[in-house]
Amino acid sequence: DMQYIPIETKSDFLVSDIDKITVSNDYIYFCCKSSQQVYQIDSDGKFIRKVGQRGRAKNEYRAVTNLYSNPESIIVFFGRKILYFSAKTGEIEKVITPDNFADINHFTGFSQIGNGSSVILYTKEKENFLTVINSESVQINTKRLWDTEKRRVNMPMPNGKAQLIEWSYTSSLYNYNGETRVTKDFIDTIFTFSGSNLVPYAVFDYGNLEDD
Repeated sequence: DMQYIPIETKSDFLVSDIDKITVSNDYIYFCCKSSQQVYQIDSDGKFIRKVGQRGRAKNEYRAVTNLYSNPESIIVFFGRKILYFSAKTGEIEKVITPDNFADINHFTGFSQIGNGSSVILYTKEKENFLTVINSESVQINTKRLWDTEKRRVNMPMPNGKAQLIEWSYTSSLYNYNGETRVTKDFIDTIFTFSGSNLVPYAVFDYGNLEDD
């Protein structure tokens, strides 16, 4: 069922162009595209608080790549860091950065996989990896995905034909209905990641392209 929730409007809380949104049991969290500020409202649309601050300090975020939530925390993912804020107080709980790990320089993707564990997508030496971390931010499993070497590929053009171009393969990680999905450019399969294995979730028929 669809529910309409009017968002409270105040002079210091004006909302426009909502870009990211996540819902927990009691609260709704979202950020606006222009401000990149995260807000917390209750299920009736009443303003609760701003969540965190924009900035360059360790406990701040410059932009929001994605939002996640659970009954205890709101999680803000920004390429160089993952910030956990308390759902009850809005206070910072912990910050995860690549400095927490010996072999990671930059986070490419992030998702929750349950039981307090999360999965991080990263690139190392032209290869993509998924690493699972527990609630203590300790790596418990790492899986190699695909390489990111540049290849010449047939790119579909608006005229229905294909053009040969050079392309670096990029992997994508996201959460849908509580499950972690992963895929990459130019493959026909979306996989579900269980925490250790990739299981095909959906396979698409892209048809054929003319190579003229």
